Amino acid sequence: MSQLFSELKRRNVVRVAMAYAVVGWVILQFLDVVAPLMGLPEVFQKGVLLLLLLGFPIALVLSWAYELTPEGVKKTGDVDRSASLSHGTGQRINRLLRVGLMLAVGFLLFDKFYSVHKPEDVLIVEAETVQPSIAVLPFTDLSSGGDQEYFADGLSEEILNVLVGVDNLTVASRTSSFQFKNGELGLPDIAAKLGVTYVLEGSVRKAGETIRVTGQLIEAQSDRHLWSDTFDRQLTTENLFSIQDEISKAIVAALRIELGISRDGLVINTVSVSTDNLSAYDTFLKGREVLHGRRHASDVSKSIELLEAATREDPQFALGWQWLGAAYSVASGWGLHRTVPRNYPALAKQAADRALELDSGMAFAYGVRGFAEVVNPGGDYLYAMEQIQRGIELDPGNVTMVHWAGIILRELGFVSKSMEYFDKCADLDPAFTNCMEHRARTFMYLGQYQEALEEWNKPPGEFT
Repeated sequence: MSQLFSELKRRNVVRVAMAYAVVGWVILQFLDVVAPLMGLPEVFQKGVLLLLLLGFPIALVLSWAYELTPEGVKKTGDVDRSASLSHGTGQRINRLLRVGLMLAVGFLLFDKFYSVHKPEDVLIVEAETVQPSIAVLPFTDLSSGGDQEYFADGLSEEILNVLVGVDNLTVASRTSSFQFKNGELGLPDIAAKLGVTYVLEGSVRKAGETIRVTGQLIEAQSDRHLWSDTFDRQLTTENLFSIQDEISKAIVAALRIELGISRDGLVINTVSVSTDNLSAYDTFLKGREVLHGRRHASDVSKSIELLEAATREDPQFALGWQWLGAAYSVASGWGLHRTVPRNYPALAKQAADRALELDSGMAFAYGVRGFAEVVNPGGDYLYAMEQIQRGIELDPGNVTMVHWAGIILRELGFVSKSMEYFDKCADLDPAFTNCMEHRARTFMYLGQYQEALEEWNKPPGEFT
């Protein structure tokens, strides 16, 4: 073995191997720097790497089989050792190796102290590390009757609402994520459109008194599963809310581990059981689902009917009262007062007051209480703004209340200030059509007609 190693050294095979490795590494580092600047495709760098790998054994074989002599390159077996120039060749290879090592050290120092990345690129990377983002897609209804879509959507929305309250986590709005319901886009495309890095999807199968919920958290770009689980429960409100709680906490834990965020960096509140009446909660989900999808006065009317039934079944159901107030508050805007005459602004305020009496932390109820003044002829706009601002303080990410605040400020004459709220509304929910429309109107009030026209012509999801 020692004789073989000595022969390898004599023929400069070891030196060639070391020099080849160092020079090859320097070439790859050089390409890593200049390729992006020259716009070279990634396949070019891969091709160079492949050539270097293929060339390595060839270089070793050539250094073993051939030697340099005064008469030129000859096969090693044909060379008299006294005529061999292997020692001089070895010295030249040593000099090449030293130059290669100096270049390697230079590249390492350059990379450490003078990065070619632009400062904003570094900031973006840091921001992504500190501020993960997620979209909760509507869960799929796998029930045999196919009649539990409202239930699956409700579960998705409640999980989304919990995640919204997590510090250091950006969550795509319901409007934005639910627009891909039953769509054909793949997760990477959906994530790209929503500007998120993670996606939660799942399914619900409800049969009698049993429910099975599956959920999976996916890193969209790589389609890598970070977490998945299945929950089988007997259907009670306690079990239903515990599933929401478990899924939310599992997602937070998965993100914390994946992104290296400290345990204190992500804090999640326990899901509160807002009713112990499963029938009332089921009716509430149906009513809220109809209200979310309202396209006609009859939809609002149906939503009011269901939400009134939910609060009758459980008069202590604060969440039910809050959303009943929301349904009342938009009823006049959809012309329901012409077909079913009622004092909807007064009913909206009463429902919001009842919700806050039961739970003073119901942020949206403050917004409903304020908006009830707006839709009430002769209403107190200053009081309305005060109530909505109080709701926004409790829930800064509530896009509806931000939108309402913009409308009120514009009606009070603070047009420029109202645009700040519409801009925030657009940032929070790029798919909120009402915000787009009012933003366009505000551009008109400001005399910016070209901007208004451009805003009107934008499809949902393309705000700026």
